[in-house]
Amino acid sequence: MIDLSEKKVVPIKGKNGSTWFVSEQQNYDYWTGQLEGAGKGKNIQMLRILRMKALMGYPSKEKYVEHLLARRKTKTLLFANTQDQADRLAPHSYHSNNSKSAENLEKFKSGEIELLSAVEQLSEGVNIPNLKSGIIMHAYSNNRKASQKLGRLLRLNPDDTAGVHILCYRNTVDEAWVKSAIEHFDQDKIVWLD
Repeated sequence: MIDLSEKKVVPIKGKNGSTWFVSEQQNYDYWTGQLEGAGKGKNIQMLRILRMKALMGYPSKEKYVEHLLARRKTKTLLFANTQDQADRLAPHSYHSNNSKSAENLEKFKSGEIELLSAVEQLSEGVNIPNLKSGIIMHAYSNNRKASQKLGRLLRLNPDDTAGVHILCYRNTVDEAWVKSAIEHFDQDKIVWLD
């Protein structure tokens, strides 16, 4: 669980080309207010997407990922929100605009590199030996996407254990999305950390 920042770190671009900054909390409150005032209709889906994109772009999760990566001790797969984010957070990434993706994946599978970032999910058939640590920056409310990502870590020997951090903004719709995404998993194996 991560709190939305009160620091003015979210850039807002005006129609005239000017830029100013608001806090993550202010930006989230703005989009939530827009949704609450939208009533019913086609516009509501667009506003939901815009709020989701805003949440995915806030820097607080990136800072926490950097904290987690600095303390990692095992091979780790990071699921980032965007290609730029994947490239910023790890020296080796796997995504459609990286010409070295296949090479990076092979190095990760063989153990030559211990950290790989990816955008969305890797193919369902991809096996990564000895993968015991994962970080998911955004879970959506989609159980299928969460299962795909978690599936990369479920191929260990029966007596091995993997750990996964799913990052979540406290007291936001993100919290409901994470709960929905993991509701079909064994809840006795899930720990919510503040």
